[in-house]
Amino acid sequence: EKVAKALKKSFPERAADLYKILGESFVNRPNRESYRTALHYFKRMKKIYFSLGYQKEFKSYIDNLRSKNIKKRLLQQELSKLDDQL
Repeated sequence: EKVAKALKKSFPERAADLYKILGESFVNRPNRESYRTALHYFKRMKKIYFSLGYQKEFKSYIDNLRSKNIKKRLLQQELSKLDDQL
């Protein structure tokens, strides 16, 4: 996370990629606390994507993530918290 924060101003797309990788690593751990941590990283990723004008790309990514993890009900609940801002 420290690396992503350092990259945020000079290389925002790389920072967003790191947040995506971090988030996905927590999606693969099947418990609510891990999903909340993943959501934390996806929110940071979202902030960068929106600042770059990549709203559609972010929404597409989250929709795809939901589809791949359709059976993970707790993850779906956490991801729905992103909808308020999409």
